[in-house]
Amino acid sequence: MRSLFSIFILFFPLLGFSQKTINVMGTSEMQVSPTIFKFSIVLAEYEGGKNAKTLKELEKELLKSLNKNDIPLENLKMTSFRGASYLSYRKRDQGFRASKNYLLTINDPGKLESIFEPIDPKGIYNVTLIESTRDDLLELKKENRIKALQASLEKATYLLESIGKRPGEVIQISEEPLPMIARQPIRNLNTRESVPAGGVGGSSSDFVLVDYDPIEFKKIKILNRIYAVYEIEDKP
Repeated sequence: MRSLFSIFILFFPLLGFSQKTINVMGTSEMQVSPTIFKFSIVLAEYEGGKNAKTLKELEKELLKSLNKNDIPLENLKMTSFRGASYLSYRKRDQGFRASKNYLLTINDPGKLESIFEPIDPKGIYNVTLIESTRDDLLELKKENRIKALQASLEKATYLLESIGKRPGEVIQISEEPLPMIARQPIRNLNTRESVPAGGVGGSSSDFVLVDYDPIEFKKIKILNRIYAVYEIEDKP
């Protein structure tokens, strides 16, 4: 019994090392233009005698402008409300300032100028680009992974052909986790860089929308690295 066990111990390592393999990494990268743009918009009511504007009036102007520009109203979501209290808002206390933050999703950033044109510029406190993406981003990532795997096979093929061999069955496939890429700074489209002393809506300066039409938005980079292990076979 001991001799049979010893033979098995000696034979098992031979089985483990009898399979010749090649480990390769395939890389694929693509850059695509964004098609979805998300903007943070802050509307702020202000006082100024007959020229005062309430938050409700500003919001009405924004909704009307979206409709005129054929942008679905469901593309606009309220994300936050700033005010002293609901009771103060109802009573319209003197000196009270209220503001609302919205998230607007559009496909054409060139429409921003026409969207804000009919809105009282004093009520537009801030507009910031917070994200640019694509609706087919997941599909593009899948496609890029496949290209990375194909690249690994191509690499294994020309390497082995140089020594008269060829890749056989794939034994293992793994994907290298890529490091987190630092998020790009958000782009503020408002020329006002700080909150005025009077609080939100307290400044009398007009909102100025920077014209970004001649500038191309930064492309989305998709990078994948696939590790693959192939058997090494003799050429027929």
